[in-house]
Amino acid sequence: MIVGTAGHVDHGKTSLVRALTGVDTDRLAEEKARGISIELGFAYTALDGDDESSEPVGFIDVPGHRKFVQTMIAGASGIDVGLLVVAADDGPMPQTREHLAILSWLGVDALIVALSKVDVVDAERRGTALAEVRDVLATSPYAAAPVVPVSTVSGEGLAALRETLREKRDRGRPRPSAARFRLAIDRVFALQGIGLVVTGTCVAGQVALDDHLTLLPSLLGARVGNASRSTSWVAESRRTRSVAATGSSPTTWRSRRTASTRSSPRPIPRSGTRNRGAACVSMPVRPRSTRA
Repeated sequence: MIVGTAGHVDHGKTSLVRALTGVDTDRLAEEKARGISIELGFAYTALDGDDESSEPVGFIDVPGHRKFVQTMIAGASGIDVGLLVVAADDGPMPQTREHLAILSWLGVDALIVALSKVDVVDAERRGTALAEVRDVLATSPYAAAPVVPVSTVSGEGLAALRETLREKRDRGRPRPSAARFRLAIDRVFALQGIGLVVTGTCVAGQVALDDHLTLLPSLLGARVGNASRSTSWVAESRRTRSVAATGSSPTTWRSRRTASTRSSPRPIPRSGTRNRGAACVSMPVRPRSTRA
């Protein structure tokens, strides 16, 4: 199961992921200096404690600042559960509503709300914040979503949040492990002595050491030199693009240059952007009746 954070800047998304996993997903010096997330962060943990047979749950931590909404969309594109973080002292803010709408548009079915920073408010403000959150959820597809009050300072609510995550995992639909392996690539970087490292979200299938993959849409070949349960793997390749897939011939997976969308009463713009995984691609927009 992949969990993606959402919510307004400075509402405690990164602190909450760190409290749940022990991983600080703000790795850049600029992020630490400014105290905000800029890039996607990745972490994972076993919700069942030391049970090595249980599958780890992955977390994608997204920026909350409005300037980084494209990065948020990239991170939320492959998740199973949204973890909307709302600070009890602020209540719902502009990016709370924006991120909630994005999760809905992306078709994320499951949502958990963490009412954070409850240690800095009194009981009256906590109740008001909870009511404000419920009002926002009432106009969304997530009206029945659980709301868990938490504090990363006192530890209040963290056990309840883990239990709620376990329930979502146990009730959720497992990703098809028997299908061909597909990984939506989020990051690519090189490490001395290791080679090219690729991280991302496994959409389907499984991957193992020495498996041969195809990078799409370039159709370049790659071999897995190392693999980790944290959904990262190391590939030997000249370069990479957006999706890695295993098996069969290049014609099994086709890249498309056109996409269909629903009509709108608003005027049709001449251009737009298409978000898929970590990719954000500019593309022209034209009515379907217009020939290329």
